[in-house]
Amino acid sequence: MAGMLYLVPTPIGNLGDISLRCRETLESADFIAAEDTRVTLKLLNHLGIKKSLVSYYEHNKATKGDRIVDRILAGETCALVSDAGSPAISDPGEDLVKQCAEAGIIVCAIPGPCAAITALSISGQSTGRFCFEGFLSTAKKSRREHLDALRTETRTMIFYEAPHKLVSTLADMSEVFGADRPVSLCRELTKLHEEVVRTTLGEALTKYTETPPKGEFVLIVAGAPETVKESASEDDAAARVAQLISQGLSRKDAVKQTTAELISQYTRAMQNSMGSNVETLHQLDGAEALEFRVAAHHLTGVPLQYMPIRPDVLLCCINRRGKRIIPRGHDVLHEGDTVIVVSTFEGMNDLQDIFLPTAGGREK
Repeated sequence: MAGMLYLVPTPIGNLGDISLRCRETLESADFIAAEDTRVTLKLLNHLGIKKSLVSYYEHNKATKGDRIVDRILAGETCALVSDAGSPAISDPGEDLVKQCAEAGIIVCAIPGPCAAITALSISGQSTGRFCFEGFLSTAKKSRREHLDALRTETRTMIFYEAPHKLVSTLADMSEVFGADRPVSLCRELTKLHEEVVRTTLGEALTKYTETPPKGEFVLIVAGAPETVKESASEDDAAARVAQLISQGLSRKDAVKQTTAELISQYTRAMQNSMGSNVETLHQLDGAEALEFRVAAHHLTGVPLQYMPIRPDVLLCCINRRGKRIIPRGHDVLHEGDTVIVVSTFEGMNDLQDIFLPTAGGREK
């Protein structure tokens, strides 16, 4: 009978934070897989536990992972630990969990210390909706691309950062998010010199440029205001086009997708219309951007290239179950889709209005 893999969180600073259940699991496991056996050995000595240790970290996980899985399949129980906090969170243990899941091994996570949640709870930032971004790349280009993708993120963002990279990261964040964006910098969590600095990105950059930072940091960055998400500058659009081209799209397709995304942002920002099939509406210079929901219609299932769409209507985007589709001639509309159109034709109140009068019929 196969054994199990236990994910055992370890203290992020204060050794008193180890739970009774974590301790019992470490004592009962057949062996412990550790990110750094030297660090884990100190914890085990503190707890008075003697146990076989196996090294498992980023640069040996490919070979060690297979061996650990084989031992568990043979009936042994493994306790996976990281140097501090919850294993598999921004940690190579993520891959071991995947391997065990694929092999049908039961994986049991024990609740415990996590720097991201600890920092978020004391940050003073909004905790209702948040996203965990982990460590940013050490390469400036990759780091900027990561941050650029979060430019309009409205949820509170959580980052991990090392002291020697903090100033560079704050400089990039200030440039991308704005120097006045609120940030909480949490340092030495649960330790004697725990510190939380609640400030702005610009002020934090000045502070840590003048005073070199010490200790590991968790950065809790406020999300973008809704007004920022709803409007995009020409620079934003150009950056998005460049990003899509770098991902392999042609310039023509990159421009089309960016246009659809911007129109989608505009229309979703507006109040839903009442009493018609128009979901949202936005006034543009000399035109209107509208979003229609597709109900049962005699033209659903018909390729767009055969539809009698008005010449003054541009069908920009199809949204289908959360997936954005840039329409092409062979695409069809399904009941339940929403479509975004731009038109200079006034008085559009229904999906049927995007078709030439000769199309005939109304939505049913």
